[in-house]
Amino acid sequence: MPFAFSAKDLTADLPSSIEPGTEISGSTFTPNYRTGDFLDPKARAKNTGVEYAQGLVALGGDDEELAKENIKVDVNGTGVITLSINNVDSDTDEFAGTFEAIQPSDTDMGSKDPLDVKIIGELYGRKA
Repeated sequence: MPFAFSAKDLTADLPSSIEPGTEISGSTFTPNYRTGDFLDPKARAKNTGVEYAQGLVALGGDDEELAKENIKVDVNGTGVITLSINNVDSDTDEFAGTFEAIQPSDTDMGSKDPLDVKIIGELYGRKA
């Protein structure tokens, strides 16, 4: 299935040339999966000012688990990606290969602990 994937703020040591067998590995920025305007099913979001679900107010709001569910925060993370180059076309400067990225999962805007997610696929690019 085609899937657009980008490596944001990739920090890696790049080789002087790209050829078959080249591997590039480095850390990437993993932004929050939802923006501050994302509304959950109870209409809570970071930027809307609605921080609680109406039914939970009666429970006092001092419970730490309820606070994690109610108060939404941006949780960014750091991932690692490895690019493996398999083919290079010297006439067109195009290259192809595979990638493997491990990055933190969604946290439901701070209410859940992230899990490590592994994303693998094929890559294509053109030398600049």
